[in-house]
Amino acid sequence: MKALSKENKTVIGYIIIGICLVTFGALIISALALKGEAYDPETFCLDEVSAHTMIVLDKTDSLSTSQQRVILNYINKEKDKLKTFEKFSIFILTENTYVNPEPIFSKCNPGTGKNANQLYQNPRKIQMRFDEFFSKPLKEKMNNMLSDNTGSKSPIFEMIRELSLRDDFGDDVQKRTLIIISDMMHHTSKYSHYKNRSTYEYFSKNSYAYEVGANLNAVNVKIVYLFRDKLVPFQGKRHLSFWKDYFENMGAEVAEVRKVR
Repeated sequence: MKALSKENKTVIGYIIIGICLVTFGALIISALALKGEAYDPETFCLDEVSAHTMIVLDKTDSLSTSQQRVILNYINKEKDKLKTFEKFSIFILTENTYVNPEPIFSKCNPGTGKNANQLYQNPRKIQMRFDEFFSKPLKEKMNNMLSDNTGSKSPIFEMIRELSLRDDFGDDVQKRTLIIISDMMHHTSKYSHYKNRSTYEYFSKNSYAYEVGANLNAVNVKIVYLFRDKLVPFQGKRHLSFWKDYFENMGAEVAEVRKVR
Protein backbone atom coordinates (compact mmCIF):
# COMPACT_ATOMS: atom_id res chain seq x y z
CA MET A 1 0.00 0.00 0.00
CA LYS A 2 1.39 3.34 -1.06
CA ALA A 3 2.04 5.80 1.79
CA LEU A 4 0.24 9.14 1.70
CA SER A 5 2.32 12.13 0.79
CA LYS A 6 2.73 15.01 3.22
CA GLU A 7 0.48 17.17 1.02
CA ASN A 8 -2.32 14.55 1.00
CA LYS A 9 -2.10 14.17 4.76
CA THR A 10 -2.48 17.93 5.12
CA VAL A 11 -5.56 17.96 2.87
CA ILE A 12 -7.16 15.09 4.79
CA GLY A 13 -6.41 16.88 8.04
CA TYR A 14 -8.16 20.01 6.81
CA ILE A 15 -11.16 17.93 5.72
CA ILE A 16 -11.44 16.29 9.14
CA ILE A 17 -11.16 19.66 10.87
CA GLY A 18 -13.84 21.06 8.57
CA ILE A 19 -16.21 18.21 9.33
CA CYS A 20 -15.65 18.67 13.05
CA LEU A 21 -16.31 22.41 12.81
CA VAL A 22 -19.52 21.89 10.83
CA THR A 23 -20.75 19.25 13.30
CA PHE A 24 -19.89 21.42 16.29
CA GLY A 25 -21.57 24.41 14.70
CA ALA A 26 -24.72 22.41 14.06
CA LEU A 27 -24.80 21.35 17.71
CA ILE A 28 -24.40 24.94 18.86
CA ILE A 29 -27.18 26.10 16.56
CA SER A 30 -29.43 23.29 17.82
CA ALA A 31 -28.69 24.22 21.39
CA LEU A 32 -29.49 27.86 20.78
CA ALA A 33 -32.67 26.91 18.96
CA LEU A 34 -33.79 24.76 21.85
CA LYS A 35 -32.98 27.45 24.39
CA GLY A 36 -34.82 29.98 22.28
CA GLU A 37 -38.11 28.06 22.28
CA ALA A 38 -40.81 30.29 23.76
CA TYR A 39 -42.80 28.31 26.32
CA ASP A 40 -45.25 29.04 29.10
CA PRO A 41 -43.33 28.84 32.41
CA GLU A 42 -46.42 27.51 34.21
CA THR A 43 -47.16 24.66 31.80
CA PHE A 44 -43.89 24.33 29.81
CA CYS A 45 -46.04 24.31 26.66
CA LEU A 46 -44.92 25.97 23.44
CA ASP A 47 -47.16 28.51 21.74
CA GLU A 48 -48.29 25.73 19.41
CA VAL A 49 -48.97 22.34 21.00
CA SER A 50 -48.05 19.55 18.59
CA ALA A 51 -49.43 16.64 20.63
CA HIS A 52 -51.97 16.37 23.44
CA THR A 53 -53.09 13.36 25.47
CA MET A 54 -56.27 13.95 27.45
CA ILE A 55 -57.49 11.51 30.09
CA VAL A 56 -61.06 11.49 31.38
CA LEU A 57 -61.66 9.63 34.64
CA ASP A 58 -65.32 8.87 35.22
CA LYS A 59 -66.07 9.24 38.93
CA THR A 60 -69.84 9.03 38.74
CA ASP A 61 -69.55 5.61 40.36
CA SER A 62 -67.13 4.09 42.86
CA LEU A 63 -63.92 2.29 41.91
CA SER A 64 -62.75 -0.99 43.37
CA THR A 65 -59.28 -1.24 44.91
CA SER A 66 -58.03 -3.34 42.01
CA GLN A 67 -59.45 -0.85 39.49
CA GLN A 68 -57.73 2.02 41.27
CA ARG A 69 -54.41 0.20 41.08
CA VAL A 70 -54.83 -0.55 37.37
CA ILE A 71 -55.82 3.06 36.64
CA LEU A 72 -52.76 4.50 38.37
CA ASN A 73 -50.44 2.12 36.53
CA TYR A 74 -52.12 2.87 33.23
CA ILE A 75 -51.80 6.64 33.62
CA ASN A 76 -48.14 6.30 34.59
CA LYS A 77 -47.43 4.27 31.45
CA GLU A 78 -49.16 6.85 29.28
CA LYS A 79 -47.08 9.57 30.96
CA ASP A 80 -43.89 7.67 30.15
CA LYS A 81 -44.80 7.66 26.43
CA LEU A 82 -44.73 11.45 26.21
CA LYS A 83 -42.07 13.24 24.20
CA THR A 84 -40.68 16.63 25.18
CA PHE A 85 -43.26 19.45 24.92
CA GLU A 86 -46.19 17.04 24.46
CA LYS A 87 -49.18 18.01 26.58
CA PHE A 88 -50.78 15.77 29.20
CA SER A 89 -54.12 16.61 30.83
CA ILE A 90 -56.43 14.84 33.26
CA PHE A 91 -60.12 15.65 33.64
CA ILE A 92 -62.57 14.28 36.19
CA LEU A 93 -66.11 13.49 35.06
CA THR A 94 -68.81 13.98 37.69
CA GLU A 95 -72.48 14.82 37.31
CA ASN A 96 -71.64 18.54 37.53
CA THR A 97 -68.22 18.99 35.87
CA TYR A 98 -69.04 18.51 32.21
CA VAL A 99 -69.76 22.18 31.33
CA ASN A 100 -66.53 24.00 30.47
CA PRO A 101 -64.54 21.34 32.35
CA GLU A 102 -61.22 22.32 33.87
CA PRO A 103 -58.37 19.79 34.16
CA ILE A 104 -56.99 18.79 37.54
CA PHE A 105 -53.61 18.53 35.79
CA SER A 106 -52.47 19.99 32.49
CA LYS A 107 -48.80 20.47 31.60
CA CYS A 108 -46.33 19.71 28.87
CA ASN A 109 -43.48 17.28 29.35
CA PRO A 110 -40.30 19.34 30.02
CA GLY A 111 -38.08 16.40 29.07
CA THR A 112 -36.10 13.98 31.21
CA GLY A 113 -32.39 13.55 31.87
CA LYS A 114 -32.35 10.50 29.60
CA ASN A 115 -33.03 12.69 26.56
CA ALA A 116 -30.49 15.39 27.45
CA ASN A 117 -27.62 16.11 25.07
CA GLN A 118 -24.38 15.69 26.99
CA LEU A 119 -22.63 18.37 24.89
CA TYR A 120 -24.74 21.32 25.98
CA GLN A 121 -27.27 20.11 28.55
CA ASN A 122 -27.05 19.02 32.17
CA PRO A 123 -28.95 15.70 32.49
CA ARG A 124 -29.16 15.97 36.27
CA LYS A 125 -30.74 19.43 36.20
CA ILE A 126 -33.15 18.41 33.46
CA GLN A 127 -34.24 15.34 35.43
CA MET A 128 -34.71 17.45 38.56
CA ARG A 129 -36.86 19.87 36.58
CA PHE A 130 -38.96 16.98 35.26
CA ASP A 131 -39.43 15.47 38.71
CA GLU A 132 -40.30 18.73 40.49
CA PHE A 133 -42.31 20.39 37.73
CA PHE A 134 -44.10 17.45 36.12
CA SER A 135 -43.78 14.03 37.75
CA LYS A 136 -44.24 14.96 41.41
CA PRO A 137 -47.32 17.23 40.92
CA LEU A 138 -48.89 14.59 38.67
CA LYS A 139 -48.37 11.89 41.29
CA GLU A 140 -49.98 14.06 43.96
CA LYS A 141 -53.03 14.70 41.79
CA MET A 142 -53.32 11.01 40.94
CA ASN A 143 -53.22 9.99 44.60
CA ASN A 144 -56.05 12.39 45.42
CA MET A 145 -58.31 11.80 42.44
CA LEU A 146 -59.47 8.26 43.23
CA SER A 147 -61.58 9.01 46.30
CA ASP A 148 -65.19 7.88 46.10
CA ASN A 149 -67.58 10.23 44.37
CA THR A 150 -70.88 8.98 42.97
CA GLY A 151 -73.59 10.82 41.10
CA SER A 152 -77.15 10.50 39.87
CA LYS A 153 -76.16 10.98 36.24
CA SER A 154 -73.19 10.26 34.00
CA PRO A 155 -73.01 12.79 31.12
CA ILE A 156 -70.29 11.11 29.06
CA PHE A 157 -71.46 12.46 25.69
CA GLU A 158 -71.52 16.02 27.00
CA MET A 159 -68.04 15.71 28.46
CA ILE A 160 -66.60 14.41 25.20
CA ARG A 161 -68.27 17.20 23.24
CA GLU A 162 -66.90 19.88 25.57
CA LEU A 163 -63.36 18.50 25.42
CA SER A 164 -63.44 18.30 21.63
CA LEU A 165 -64.10 22.06 21.51
CA ARG A 166 -61.00 23.04 23.48
CA ASP A 167 -58.42 25.14 21.64
CA ASP A 168 -55.58 22.88 22.78
CA PHE A 169 -57.35 19.83 21.30
CA GLY A 170 -58.35 21.25 17.94
CA ASP A 171 -57.57 20.16 14.39
CA ASP A 172 -54.33 22.15 14.39
CA VAL A 173 -52.90 19.81 17.05
CA GLN A 174 -51.10 17.17 15.00
CA LYS A 175 -51.42 14.26 17.43
CA ARG A 176 -54.47 13.96 19.67
CA THR A 177 -55.25 11.11 22.04
CA LEU A 178 -58.39 10.83 24.14
CA ILE A 179 -58.37 8.23 26.92
CA ILE A 180 -61.63 7.51 28.71
CA ILE A 181 -61.55 5.53 31.96
CA SER A 182 -65.17 4.63 32.57
CA ASP A 183 -67.87 1.98 32.61
CA MET A 184 -69.16 3.96 29.58
CA MET A 185 -72.73 3.87 30.93
CA HIS A 186 -74.01 7.23 29.77
CA HIS A 187 -76.98 8.30 31.87
CA THR A 188 -78.88 11.59 31.61
CA SER A 189 -82.55 12.55 31.44
CA LYS A 190 -82.35 12.76 27.64
CA TYR A 191 -80.70 9.39 27.05
CA SER A 192 -79.59 6.49 29.20
CA HIS A 193 -77.80 3.24 28.51
CA TYR A 194 -79.71 1.80 31.47
CA LYS A 195 -83.01 2.33 29.67
CA ASN A 196 -82.07 2.08 26.02
CA ARG A 197 -79.73 -0.56 24.64
CA SER A 198 -80.28 0.31 20.98
CA THR A 199 -77.54 0.39 18.37
CA TYR A 200 -75.66 3.57 17.58
CA GLU A 201 -77.40 3.69 14.19
CA TYR A 202 -80.75 3.99 15.97
CA PHE A 203 -79.37 6.51 18.45
CA SER A 204 -77.88 8.66 15.67
CA LYS A 205 -81.37 9.42 14.34
CA ASN A 206 -82.30 11.00 17.66
CA SER A 207 -82.08 14.80 17.93
CA TYR A 208 -80.03 14.35 21.09
CA ALA A 209 -77.27 12.72 19.02
CA TYR A 210 -76.84 15.97 17.09
CA GLU A 211 -76.91 17.97 20.30
CA VAL A 212 -73.93 16.08 21.73
CA GLY A 213 -71.97 15.73 18.48
CA ALA A 214 -68.20 16.11 18.91
CA ASN A 215 -65.28 17.16 16.70
CA LEU A 216 -62.92 14.20 16.98
CA ASN A 217 -61.45 14.15 13.50
CA ALA A 218 -58.25 12.03 13.45
CA VAL A 219 -58.29 11.57 17.25
CA ASN A 220 -56.95 8.31 18.68
CA VAL A 221 -59.34 7.03 21.34
CA LYS A 222 -58.47 4.57 24.09
CA ILE A 223 -61.12 3.13 26.38
CA VAL A 224 -60.30 1.68 29.79
CA TYR A 225 -63.57 -0.20 30.17
CA LEU A 226 -64.50 -0.65 33.83
CA PHE A 227 -66.66 -3.72 34.38
CA ARG A 228 -69.05 -3.67 37.31
CA ASP A 229 -70.93 -6.68 38.68
CA LYS A 230 -74.17 -4.73 38.88
CA LEU A 231 -73.90 -3.81 35.20
CA VAL A 232 -73.66 -7.34 33.79
CA PRO A 233 -77.01 -6.99 31.94
CA PHE A 234 -75.82 -3.81 30.21
CA GLN A 235 -72.10 -4.06 29.56
CA GLY A 236 -70.34 -6.22 27.02
CA LYS A 237 -69.82 -6.62 23.29
CA ARG A 238 -73.02 -4.86 22.21
CA HIS A 239 -72.34 -1.90 24.48
CA LEU A 240 -68.76 -1.51 23.26
CA SER A 241 -69.94 -1.79 19.65
CA PHE A 242 -72.20 1.21 20.27
CA TRP A 243 -69.25 3.31 21.43
CA LYS A 244 -66.95 2.20 18.63
CA ASP A 245 -69.57 3.22 16.08
CA TYR A 246 -70.07 6.53 17.87
CA PHE A 247 -66.38 7.43 17.85
CA GLU A 248 -65.96 6.41 14.22
CA ASN A 249 -68.89 8.62 13.25
CA MET A 250 -67.26 11.50 15.13
CA GLY A 251 -64.14 11.02 12.99
CA ALA A 252 -62.03 9.21 15.60
CA GLU A 253 -60.38 5.81 15.68
CA VAL A 254 -60.67 3.49 18.66
CA ALA A 255 -57.07 2.38 18.97
CA GLU A 256 -57.42 0.39 22.18
CA VAL A 257 -60.01 -1.08 24.52
CA ARG A 258 -58.72 -2.38 27.84
CA LYS A 259 -61.22 -4.25 29.99
CA VAL A 260 -60.77 -3.89 33.74
CA ARG A 261 -62.76 -5.71 36.42
